[in-house]
Amino acid sequence: MDGEIDLTGIGETTLIEMYERMDPRYAPKNCARVRQALIALGYLVTDNEQGPGTVEPGPEKLKALTGAAQPFECEARIDWGVILYGSRMTRYVLGRVRTDGVTFEVWADGLIAALGRGETFDCEHIVNVETFRNQIRVEIRRDGATHAVVLQLPGDRDALRLAGILPKTRTADFRSELHGRSQT
Repeated sequence: MDGEIDLTGIGETTLIEMYERMDPRYAPKNCARVRQALIALGYLVTDNEQGPGTVEPGPEKLKALTGAAQPFECEARIDWGVILYGSRMTRYVLGRVRTDGVTFEVWADGLIAALGRGETFDCEHIVNVETFRNQIRVEIRRDGATHAVVLQLPGDRDALRLAGILPKTRTADFRSELHGRSQT
């Protein structure tokens, strides 16, 4: 029933997802409660009277999540980790990477982007982040599956800054895969 959702113990990412899926026309009390919870956590919440609203970190929240006044964003060469005939193929495409500390976005440029080759992940699903020079490898674990993406950023500092924003969680099965990897 509307107004009866217990928000106790619900994480920020789940609250954001809830709000961005709730339609205030059908659940106005629940939308209002989730909205107020997100505002209290430092998010900017945009209402949409015709459907779900949007959420993004406010200035103080963004500074706490990324250490900066703006989201981290830069160009990248992206290796999506394609497996072909049982062998891993390194195929880089040009694109961009962006994170606000809540979501992690990886988008390819050109025709691939026009075909929708881009992904947005909740940062809470990211584990085993590692860097080597200007490369950063990120594992995304969700729905029982693990997917890794390797990014080559313009410089070593860019890779270190991005790694500093993303979660530090290491899993028991972590093993470094970047050291010595070719940068071609």
